[in-house]
Amino acid sequence: MIKNVIFDMGNVILAYDPIQACYRHGQSRENAEKLCSAIFRSPQWGICVDGGLMTDREYIPDAQSRLDTWELKGMAAKVLRDWWHDGLYPITGMDRLIEELLKKGVGLYILSNVGYSFPDFAYKIPHFDRFSGVVLSCEEKLRKPDPALFLRLCDRYGLKPAECLFVDDLASNVAGAESVGMLGHVFSDGDVNQLRARIRELTQE
Repeated sequence: MIKNVIFDMGNVILAYDPIQACYRHGQSRENAEKLCSAIFRSPQWGICVDGGLMTDREYIPDAQSRLDTWELKGMAAKVLRDWWHDGLYPITGMDRLIEELLKKGVGLYILSNVGYSFPDFAYKIPHFDRFSGVVLSCEEKLRKPDPALFLRLCDRYGLKPAECLFVDDLASNVAGAESVGMLGHVFSDGDVNQLRARIRELTQE
């Protein structure tokens, strides 16, 4: 029986759609696509920002190096100062599921590949103040699916992997959790009811 649910954040608790910020600052579809490719779709985003090598703002010159006009470079700087305002938003029904789990006494944790801007948008996470723990890739200098990151969360909060369900939208990350003895669930298409059913099955005495 599981006692804890460990959530990824992006596309599990909050929809991750940074192109919305690129549209806002880019003012056209063409510009938005160029900005999103240079900033968020580049492997450097994961390596540098999620990997904790630099902050979002320190990443600006790196992103600008992949853009070919001064106008786009200026837009990239603006995107990286506030992309989370519209680039992250609640997934329908997740707030209710989190509330249900809290009422049942299930321990809730966040394990996310995310940058140092996390505190700026953590307020968007339903009942964030009632989560039992958070582990961020930027702070640990480790990224999912590295098994060491999952073990670090367990060590920090005294969790037994066999008593944990890890929920992520990427199968590779779920496989990383399963490699250390956790149960895993691939969250797809925003299907909160499917996740609810899986948790109900695993939390029955």
